[in-house]
Amino acid sequence: MKDTSNPLAASPASQEALNSLLITAAGNPRGEAQDENGLTQTVAELLARGADVNAAKSNGAKALMIAAGNGHTETVDKLLAQGADINAKRSDGVTALMFAAEKGHTEIVDKLLAQGADVNAKRTDGDTALMIAAYYGHTETVAELLDRGADVNARASDGDTALMIAAEKGHTETVAELLDRGANVNAERSNGATALMIAAKNGHTETVDKLLAQGADVNARASDGFTALMIAARNGHTEIVDKLLAQGADVNARASNGFTALMIAAKNGHTETVAKLLDRGANVNAERSNGATALMIVAQKGHTEIVDKLLAQGADIKAKRTDGSTALMFAAKKGHTEIVDKLLAQGADIKAKTSNDSKALIIAALNGRTEIVSNLLLRQDINVNAALDGVTALMLAAGNGHTEIVSTLLSQGGIDVDAKTSDGSTALTIAARGGQAEAVSAL
Repeated sequence: MKDTSNPLAASPASQEALNSLLITAAGNPRGEAQDENGLTQTVAELLARGADVNAAKSNGAKALMIAAGNGHTETVDKLLAQGADINAKRSDGVTALMFAAEKGHTEIVDKLLAQGADVNAKRTDGDTALMIAAYYGHTETVAELLDRGADVNARASDGDTALMIAAEKGHTETVAELLDRGANVNAERSNGATALMIAAKNGHTETVDKLLAQGADVNARASDGFTALMIAARNGHTEIVDKLLAQGADVNARASNGFTALMIAAKNGHTETVAKLLDRGANVNAERSNGATALMIVAQKGHTEIVDKLLAQGADIKAKRTDGSTALMFAAKKGHTEIVDKLLAQGADIKAKTSNDSKALIIAALNGRTEIVSNLLLRQDINVNAALDGVTALMLAAGNGHTEIVSTLLSQGGIDVDAKTSDGSTALTIAARGGQAEAVSAL
């Protein structure tokens, strides 16, 4: 009977078959059960029978790479002794050293480097073995690579350094090792982001602490003008916001788009972060170039609790954007009834108008916000016949088929149902022209 348990039992083996068997044996996880090192004896026999030690799979992977990645130390020794190309690359540029670094096989890393592996070789994306080890938090491997001459500040194609990569993953011990070995704490990505910004974005508090302790520039800016504080605020990392502020972060710095950390936190609904920024002196009435304030931003987004906090800190309820829009108008447009009510209770100007004469009532009617229209109409100072370029709220509601609003407006004393636009159209003719049968019936 033929012995099928041994891949060498079948003969004669073709060169291609021998090469394939060699690559398979080099990485076979069954090695642990047989000799702890990837079928090393089988590898030796295959090589003795003529298997090419540098044979490659279709993607360029070779036996040495696979053995290194699987931690098979004796197999690595055997392949190296038989002339395996230590710096051969897979199609994506990965070397045996990178395979070992990815898995944290420090002993194999040491062996490969001792045999002449290029410690600073790069993948096609520019990553080095050091960056790969840093990504996975293999601090011991990182230390070994640095001991053997790895460039601690080498750059990947996107400008990343090993420090940035470790910071992104929150590997604080690895970050510390890199910093101790001379990593540039303020190096920038191609977009200007630093390790501190990257760690702040991902909420890695301990890593932020380590970077700050090593002199990270707390007010450095990315290409879009964002600082670490703004990035932490955007993601609601309040503890990191607090730490950055304690280290001198500019609470009122502006990004290129005019946003402050407070506006960014408010926009994203991070109530606790908003509170922290306000406690630390954030300007509640800071304006973008178009005049928008944090209050306008949250009124539009519907973050009611943040509206309360901003108002309690003195947010200007009557502030206007350059086009005349107010927080009340934004809330009315988006249908945030509770916010509209809060703003009205705090004295929002119901008569304010935009540069094209839009008012809160007109905006609410146009967007079908029935409850808000009703609440606005409760105000004695409301002008029910206010018009936008000659078009009244009644006309807008009728033309857009908002029948409930039409009925609500008609119930108001003083509504001019026969008001006409510049071309002589009335609410009725506008509804009829738009095929709004229910609105026509209501009128």
